[in-house]
Amino acid sequence: MSLVPLAVIGFCAVVAAVGELLQWFFVWRTPAFQALKANLAKHVQKVEEAKEASGSAGPKNVRKKEQRLEQWQRTAGQQIAKFNMRAGLIMMVHMFVTYRVMTRVFGGMGPACRLPFEPPPFLQKVTHRGLEGADVREGSVLFIFILCQSSLRLIIQKALNLGMGREFQDILPAMPKGAPFASFFNPDDSSSKKKK
Repeated sequence: MSLVPLAVIGFCAVVAAVGELLQWFFVWRTPAFQALKANLAKHVQKVEEAKEASGSAGPKNVRKKEQRLEQWQRTAGQQIAKFNMRAGLIMMVHMFVTYRVMTRVFGGMGPACRLPFEPPPFLQKVTHRGLEGADVREGSVLFIFILCQSSLRLIIQKALNLGMGREFQDILPAMPKGAPFASFFNPDDSSSKKKK
């Protein structure tokens, strides 16, 4: 049994951890992002307090605070998009450097694994990348790297509580209605069209 797949998985784990820590260091731990996060918590808490005290203050007070929260969320959405774009740019540069290092370290090693199936033609360029020979069931180092990277990054994000956080998912600005694939990015738009 070859140890190349295990070496690639170990390499992926280190790369994923370094990538997430780079994003945390340059984006998620910055004072601007932390202030935005604290401000969101403060606004949400005010709305919750208004809802709890709605019996004495009346529904107008709750509506006003909800409207202020929605207005703040619109403006905060633009700031969050900037943070998200910066994190994406950092990850893109990190992955480019990682790919260059990986091809130098693992290049020319031959097949890293043998697939139990014949991949569809559109995936064969990835599964067989850098390998000589016609056997498409041989898996390349790049294929293992892509599979591990996509899963390990999510595991590390969840385990270390890195990244943007769940509280910001609803605030991200929506795609414009006329944009291509807008219904893919805004599932609410497609469901509202089906109801009509």
